[in-house]
Amino acid sequence: MTYKTSQYHRLRCGVVIIALLIASIHLPKCDGFAANNNAIAKNLPTTISRLVETSCLTLAILASTCSNACAATNPNEIHTYPTPPAETQIETWQLSNGSVELSNPLTSFSQYKLTNPILLGAGGGGAVFSTHPINAPDTNHNDDVAVKISWVRSAASVTHECNVLQELEVTHTRHVERCLGAEVYPPDSKRVMIALQPVVETTAVSRVDKINPDVQPRAVQEIIQTFVDMLHANVVTTDVQTLMEKN
Repeated sequence: MTYKTSQYHRLRCGVVIIALLIASIHLPKCDGFAANNNAIAKNLPTTISRLVETSCLTLAILASTCSNACAATNPNEIHTYPTPPAETQIETWQLSNGSVELSNPLTSFSQYKLTNPILLGAGGGGAVFSTHPINAPDTNHNDDVAVKISWVRSAASVTHECNVLQELEVTHTRHVERCLGAEVYPPDSKRVMIALQPVVETTAVSRVDKINPDVQPRAVQEIIQTFVDMLHANVVTTDVQTLMEKN
């Protein structure tokens, strides 16, 4: 743009502004910032009429902008903002039979989003962790989920364990854990992990003589019920671990 062209545009803008100010003196009331076309047409040329309409629209936009800005800076107004998603952390355990790596939260099981993994124990079959569903109250551990991660050599047996537990659930076998599903272990596709409920507290014992004497006869009776139900479901096992609360 040349200097002369720039001067021309400045002069033109100045003329428009002056015309707008002159027109505003003769403007009828602009209800709701909408110009009265008939009144303007009688008193002003068509160009000025259009200019007035534009100015009213501009005022309306400015008023709306000011209103929004004032609302945004109003200290008495309460604003709510969406909670940012929790960042995924990777936790690793080096155990005697191998290592375990879990994301926190763990999202491999589609119906659950599990957090706060705590190692409960590890052995030849795998490592077992207690986890807490992210949507469950922190004080309610009844919904906790146990996650068992196999080793490469025990992947087939851990998968079979889940299948058998699901069969026992279908036949309504009493006092056995439920397997909620099996998934591939993300860091190593040769390993698997299964989700189980309920989670037995770490204070539980595996011997009847270690629990409250008053409930020992009932405990023996319930163990017998479980074995009878398993035989009814055509399931025979040689490795049963009974976990009972001391009380």
